[in-house]
Amino acid sequence: MEKAFTDIGWHLVEDTGRRTTGLGDKVVENNKTGLTVVADHKSTRNKEGFNIQKKQLVKIKKEAKDYGHGIPAITFTYLGHPEVYAIFNIKDLKGVLE
Repeated sequence: MEKAFTDIGWHLVEDTGRRTTGLGDKVVENNKTGLTVVADHKSTRNKEGFNIQKKQLVKIKKEAKDYGHGIPAITFTYLGHPEVYAIFNIKDLKGVLE
């Protein structure tokens, strides 16, 4: 997940090994836009699907709010598939580029 963000010009602010706040798995930021994403990453063990529970969405939203200004997201990959995807609440984008 970190590589997917850095490959498109974002940089890592915190991760599970370097965290100071203990929030999310990764915190990444984009210098051009000023956007910050607080992400909880999920790796699947199968190739077809997995479940996201509402409590996971609530947890990352709270962690992003505690961070201060991050957009909460759950990122995920499928076993054997190189793409990284993200789930977020569209309402969390309100006002971020205004």
